Amino acid sequence: MTCGLNGTFSYHVHEFAINSTGSCESTGGHLDPLGVGKVPGYVCNPITPKKCEAGDLSGKHGLLQGTSYGYLTTKYTDEFISLRGTNNLDNGIIGRSIVIHSHHSHHIAHGVPAPRIACVNIIKGKCWERNLLCNV
Repeated sequence: MTCGLNGTFSYHVHEFAINSTGSCESTGGHLDPLGVGKVPGYVCNPITPKKCEAGDLSGKHGLLQGTSYGYLTTKYTDEFISLRGTNNLDNGIIGRSIVIHSHHSHHIAHGVPAPRIACVNIIKGKCWERNLLCNV
């Protein structure tokens, strides 16, 4: 029996929040306000993150590494997305979702989208900043 989330996982900000069905399939595609993912042969290169889909977090920052305890953690600053959107771009993430995908090389090699295994909505809330509670 296998427990937890062993292995590596890709993850992305998706266009929409999870709808009332609760299905990760309802979240649409990756957040991509500039349409870079529509270019034939698109692959995100972490060396040039501004040429990546805004929501391609694993492409820009690396895959998530799961543990047998089920934990997935990472920390970084992404300069190409924001909470509310910037410069008249629709790159704000509040009201959207994060989707974790199974990451298997056979999906990548054959251009097949990796299965969506977990998702969560990004909602407006409160945050901690330098030990001070702030509204987002």
